[in-house]
This record gives sequence, structure tokens and C-alpha cells, in this order.
Amino acid sequence: MPYLDYKQYTDMNFSKVPKDKFDELEKYAEIYLDQITMDYYQLHDIENDTDLYRVSHFRKAVALVVDYLHSADATTFSELNRNSPNTVSVGRMNLSFQNTNTGTIGKTMIPIEAYRILFRTGLLYRGEDGL
Repeated sequence: MPYLDYKQYTDMNFSKVPKDKFDELEKYAEIYLDQITMDYYQLHDIENDTDLYRVSHFRKAVALVVDYLHSADATTFSELNRNSPNTVSVGRMNLSFQNTNTGTIGKTMIPIEAYRILFRTGLLYRGEDGL
């Protein structure tokens, strides 16, 4: 079962991704979010989670990742780098890019906006459970 369906996506006022591309991008968003949340919603049922704040923010993060993948026209980090131009010329002006800033956290394919939303949910916590 997907973390987010197209109706939920549009109900949250997201609209960048057409319906015919949404399911594929949502699957990639799941993969990338599972990596940084240590598979939280692989191990816990999102539909039965009583922490509605966490569920709501997680689904917003899924929507943001889907939008990011669509806007970047890439589903992997190597595709993202391949799609980035190294040089741009306009008239006599020539710009060269050594490092392109992709707007993600590290090499996670998670846009900064999604990371900021998840930060307050506890899903990114890596400390001790308790003593």
C-alpha cells in the first residue's frame, strides 16, 4: 500500500505531478524516505498510526519528494547529476559549474523542505531509546 495516493496528494493542494506519473514517482519517494526514517512506515502501519501529526507531516514530505523528482526529471542521484549542465553560454557570457547544488540533503534525493518537515516528527531521531 502506498504512503500517499493521488487523491491525498491533490487534497493537500499539491498539483505539479500529473496523475499518470504520480504512482511511479511515489514509489521512488517511498524508497528515499524509508532510507532516512529507518523504514519506520515499513515496520509500522501508516493507516493505523495514532500520531496524526507525524502521519500528516510524513505524507507532506512524500508529496514534496514526488514534486522534487518530477521537477528534477530524475529518479536517481546519477540521473540528477547527468541532467545538470556543466556549462551555459549566453552570447559572450559563459558560466561553468564545478559543483551544482541540487537542493537535497547530502545524496539522499530528499529536498531540504521535506527534511525540515520530517525533522519535527521524530522520524529522523538516531539517539538512545532510554536508559
